[in-house]
Formats: sequence, C-alpha cells, structure tokens
Amino acid sequence: MHSLPAQLNAEDRANSAFFKVMQSAPMGLLISAALGFALVGIFQFLFYLDVLPNRWQPALLWVLSIGLSAFFEGLAFFFLLTTVRDFSAGAKREGWIGALASLLLLTYCMWEAHHIAGKFDDNTPEGYWTIAGIVGTITVILRVVELRIALTVTHEYKRKSALAVAENKVLEMGRDIQDLATELLEYKRKEEAEALRLEQEAEMQLQQEMRRIEAEKESAHQMVLQEAERLKRQLAAFERTKGVPITSVSAEDMKRKAREFYERNGIPPTQQQVAEMCGLKDAKSVRLKFPNGAWERYILSIKEELQGA
Repeated sequence: MHSLPAQLNAEDRANSAFFKVMQSAPMGLLISAALGFALVGIFQFLFYLDVLPNRWQPALLWVLSIGLSAFFEGLAFFFLLTTVRDFSAGAKREGWIGALASLLLLTYCMWEAHHIAGKFDDNTPEGYWTIAGIVGTITVILRVVELRIALTVTHEYKRKSALAVAENKVLEMGRDIQDLATELLEYKRKEEAEALRLEQEAEMQLQQEMRRIEAEKESAHQMVLQEAERLKRQLAAFERTKGVPITSVSAEDMKRKAREFYERNGIPPTQQQVAEMCGLKDAKSVRLKFPNGAWERYILSIKEELQGA
C-alpha cells in the first residue's frame, strides 16, 4: 500500500538532484576546462623544458618553461572566459573575434601536440598516437567546451534578458494599473465631491424657494389684513359720512320699547323717542331697522290692538 508513494518520493528526489546537476553543468564544464588547460600546460612545460637549449641555466629553463606553458594555456582559458562573456553580453563582434583567436590558438596547439607526441613517443607509433591523442583530444575538447559554454551562457543570458523584459513589462503594467487605480479613485472622489456640492446647492435652492414662498404667503396675508383693515376703515368712514350710527339694538327691542311707551302714555312714540329709549343718537337708526313703512304699520297694529282691548 505504501510502496507507490515511497517510489514517487524517491523519483522526485532523483529528479530534483538531476535538475540541480543540470543547473551546475556550465560550472562543471568550466572547472573541467580549467583542469584540461592545466594538464596540457604540464605537457607543454615538459616539452619546453626539453627543447630549450641545455646551455641555459636550469633556473632560466624552468622559468621560461613555466611561463610559456602558463601563457599559452592561460591565454586559451581567458579567451574562453572573454568569448563567453562577450556572447552572453550580446557583443557578438567581440565574441567572434575571441572565437577566431581561439581557433588560431587551437591550430598552434594541434601543431604543438604533434611535436610533443614526437618528443615523448620513445620512437614508437603507439607512444606517438597515445600522447598525440591525449594532448590533441584535450585541446579540441577544450574548444568544444568553450563553444558549448558560450552557447549555454548566451541562451541563459537571452532567457534572463527575456525574463527581465517580461518582468519590466509586468512592473510597468503594475505601475500603469496603479496609476489608473489612483486616477479612478481621484475621479471617484471628485464625482462624490461634485455630487455632494450639487446636493448642497439643490438643498440651498430648495430652502431659498421655501423661504421665498413663505415670504410671499406672509406678504399676501399682510396684504389681505391691510386690505381688510382698509375696507373696514372705508366702511366706517362711509357710515360716518352717511350719518348711520353703528348700533347693536335689534328691531324687537325697539318694538318692545314702543309698545311700553304706548301702553304707558296712550299715545304712540316717535322714532326719536324710541331711539332715545334704546340709547341711540337719532331716529335714523330706527328708520334703518324699519324701512319701507314698516314702522307705521307696526304702530298701527299696536293702536288697533289696544283699542280692541
């Protein structure tokens, strides 16, 4: 039951380890190249130490042998580094110049490999091809490694450059989105402020209109009151002009006073007498209460009533 998960975990670990090894492959090639240059340098050192004139001082022979081998192999190694750097940096012209120099150095090293093999072969074909195969193979492989590292690093550089460009675009898009969000927020804030301002203006206009209507209503009410007062004063002035007294004595009260006077004195009262008995100024108030001969008819009816009794 548990064998399948364990197998999957083992495969995952193996894949992870293999992936880490693949990632470190360029560095491994570079280390191997340095080791190859060192091995070829040893062969060159021994070769130079043997072919240089024996009459020279031993110290001089050693210095020259070490210097020449270090120069050629160091030159080849740093041609490798600069070529990889130039191609990875996109400087193709400088990179091809370095690659051409490496090819020229390869030609010299192959020529030198032939002489090194001839020097240490003990005059046997087997010895020649063994030493020539070692030195020549290392020399050629080093140039292949140089080309392989250059291509790998260039591809990785392009990939990282593409990733960097993509990241920059993403960052720019993020900044654009952030700027757009900021502008949208600012626009929304302005819209809210404008809506609030319009609402406040509408409320102020409504209040002003209500105050105006109230003022008009109050003005109309005052005008009505003033008109009523004016009409009242006009009516009073008209009544005073016509000599009509203002009284609250009813016609029934006047009839009652006239009957009492008739019963008491035996003669009908005049309108002036009835007005005085009612507390009025003159007889005009009585005539207004009994228009069109109503007073004479009432006096006649009292006279007839008393005579019949």
